[in-house]
Amino acid sequence: MSRKSASPPDIKNSDFIDAGTSRPESLSSRQERWLIGLLCLAAALRIFFFSAAFPFFNNIDEDLHIDLILKYSQNQWPSPGTEPVNRETYRNWYLFGAPEYLHRAEDRPGGRFGPPHYSMPSVIREQGLRKWMASANYANTEEYSPPLYYLLAGEWLSLGKMMGLRNAGLLYWTRFMNIPLYIALIILAYAIGRRLPYRDHAMAFGAPLLAAFMPQDIFFSLNPDVLAPIFSGIAFLMVIIIAPGRQCNWRHYMLLGISISAALLTKLANLPLLLMTMAFLAVKNIPGIRAGISVRSVGCAAAFSLSLGLPAAAWAIRNFLAVGDWTGTSRKIALLGWKYKSISDILPHPIFSFSGMGYFLHDLFATFWRGEFAWGLKPLAPGFMDYFYSISTIALLLTACFYLTRMRGPSAEKTIVWVSLAGILSALGYMAVLSMAFDFGACPYPSAAKPFFTSGRLILCVMFPIFFCYTWTIDRIVTAHMRYIRGIFIIIAICVVMMLCSMSFLSKPLGSAYNFFHIPLGELSY
Repeated sequence: MSRKSASPPDIKNSDFIDAGTSRPESLSSRQERWLIGLLCLAAALRIFFFSAAFPFFNNIDEDLHIDLILKYSQNQWPSPGTEPVNRETYRNWYLFGAPEYLHRAEDRPGGRFGPPHYSMPSVIREQGLRKWMASANYANTEEYSPPLYYLLAGEWLSLGKMMGLRNAGLLYWTRFMNIPLYIALIILAYAIGRRLPYRDHAMAFGAPLLAAFMPQDIFFSLNPDVLAPIFSGIAFLMVIIIAPGRQCNWRHYMLLGISISAALLTKLANLPLLLMTMAFLAVKNIPGIRAGISVRSVGCAAAFSLSLGLPAAAWAIRNFLAVGDWTGTSRKIALLGWKYKSISDILPHPIFSFSGMGYFLHDLFATFWRGEFAWGLKPLAPGFMDYFYSISTIALLLTACFYLTRMRGPSAEKTIVWVSLAGILSALGYMAVLSMAFDFGACPYPSAAKPFFTSGRLILCVMFPIFFCYTWTIDRIVTAHMRYIRGIFIIIAICVVMMLCSMSFLSKPLGSAYNFFHIPLGELSY
């Protein structure tokens, strides 16, 4: 086979639909590029402003993540015998850690927080720091987490140090790494959107719009989950290129394997991405295997397996040699006080009740869209939007399932829909299995009273399948039943509402003395 014929051609949404079903209005390629450029600019400004408005360290373990970032920047890989928490981390916690996330001002004497530690006279500040460090003895529960994000963020932090940044300025510089990552996410959303089977061409901008204005607050934080949509998005793009039956070469499958491996080396919660891809490849290739195995298919399988398996196996072996555990999770489970349940104790779980399943799905989808930041122990989100996020997502996913059952015969569109739904179902199933597998003891989250993993950031590996099912279902409903309305207008309206709601609660962190706009970013005064 020649090089030219082995390369996958560019696939657009017009390849999936019948003539006459697509709305005729469309933008030129140049106009599309300008629009995506504006979306990237808007998203970059939003990430900068929100990242700057929120102080350090939030309630989603940002303190532990900065500790690992500092360690990796100093080539201090986790191993038995290393100090539990870096001393520079202790200093940052004491000087720049905001109390507002997990405490309420009205509970403090005088109904207000005291002056920030960084603002105290140098003698008092240093005495307090020494006393606090002498009594502090924290263990980092994320110590043996997969390393890819910490390596990347550690290099970014080192670059900031080379530029002369110190103290809070260096912390915010590290958080601002999310800006280029988010720009890459918008571009990836556009690359995916223009290859999806929409009836209205304008809906190709549905995923980029949702990505640009999604109020998921994990992107305003230091957390490995920010990488999940990028690597999983690349894998999803590779899958939808294969879906129409294109004969892709071994490089395509190698990139697919690398993207999944990178996702797993970022966080083990990205495992559903692997399950989705393996299910797709199995169904796609079974007919070909029955017909006979070719040299090309063997090469593609080898490229995928090696690029996926070698990096993940290297990290697993390293974990086993260091702590006797392939995944590195045993130490975290022990530190959190979790215990594995016996098989007989797994099934009597509230998730099997109507109220338990409702709570699980509602919280999971609500936090998927808006995140988990708390302020004064309360979520930073209006309750009515949580219901909109969860109800609209569940309703549209069920409608997508209905449309799937009505589709007859094999088609690329049908393949992409069932692959997306299978990925979402695997992510929900994975969260459910984790919820049932442990006795959480005295842990505050998940807890014995509410034994559910409902952190939406843990299913960001299926962000693009959710976006596709969300926008594709709206597209189907509108084109079939709403002659004078276009689906893209509904997406734009949703984005406007999401942005207005996220801006409405920003006044609280903006007033903090610990955020980017108030805290000293350079050397502290003495």
